[in-house]
Amino acid sequence: MNKIIFFVMVLLFLVFLFNLVVSAQPWKEIVPLVSTCEDVKKILKVNECEFPSAEYVYPKYEIIVYFAEKSSEYNVSTKTVVRVLILLKHYIRLEDYETNLQDYVIVSEGDLPDSWIYKNDKTGVKLTVQNTAKNTKDIVAITLYPSLENKEKFKCKP
Repeated sequence: MNKIIFFVMVLLFLVFLFNLVVSAQPWKEIVPLVSTCEDVKKILKVNECEFPSAEYVYPKYEIIVYFAEKSSEYNVSTKTVVRVLILLKHYIRLEDYETNLQDYVIVSEGDLPDSWIYKNDKTGVKLTVQNTAKNTKDIVAITLYPSLENKEKFKCKP
């Protein structure tokens, strides 16, 4: 009985630790059409931004931040983030990253073999998901783009 309790406690600890690692990703704080280069520097702890896009490499992922250009469709400054691409070096199981897929729509098959694109326009999150050798659905890339609310708020007026 004690071995079972110990096993359950270790398992719960590992689940908690994994969720902490997944949820503690700093890029989750970057908000397209709201965050600026200064925000990116603070959030990602970097010294500079390159325009129109900046690439930052970390041990577990690579982040590419795209900034608005002069002819942007949104009424924001050129130092404003319009999209963020996160390329994961260690994949995350879909159910570990997002437990509620109710607001996600599968919009297409991905470019990778046996992959799909899950998109949530309400929050501005797109997940590239691929079946892996373990037969699990793993997230290989995450794209943050303007949410519906921010698209309307910052859209250029004709």
